[in-house]
Amino acid sequence: MAYGMAKANRDTVGRVARSGLAGLLLMGGACATNGARDGVLAHDDLVSLVLDSSSGTEVLRLVPQPGVRINAQIKPAIDRPPASLLTFDAPGRTADSAYFVVPPTVSVQGLRPVAGTLRASACPEGKRVCRTVALAFELP
Repeated sequence: MAYGMAKANRDTVGRVARSGLAGLLLMGGACATNGARDGVLAHDDLVSLVLDSSSGTEVLRLVPQPGVRINAQIKPAIDRPPASLLTFDAPGRTADSAYFVVPPTVSVQGLRPVAGTLRASACPEGKRVCRTVALAFELP
């Protein structure tokens, strides 16, 4: 009788493990496509690089994570091979001109494909030093 119980438990554990793995794979697939659907091309714990074409013009927007400010004194830019640079800008700055008050953008209308490395300086709230951001991305 004990052997039968052990075998039944083992079978149940196997089914649960397989169904849990299938669920994780499905969730992982949803997460992987969610970024593309939302226009997020690259992100880290400081910023997200987002493709926005809602105004009829394709622009890349650099969106800070909550509690993060983007340094306006060192403008964010995309290094594109060979030796081409796209520089982000935004109309508003803080009173000391140190940070953007709205997410900076750069137009990529007619430039596809765009690939390169985003370089920016982002400042987490409560920290005295900004951190360098370097995110590789590709926009086919």
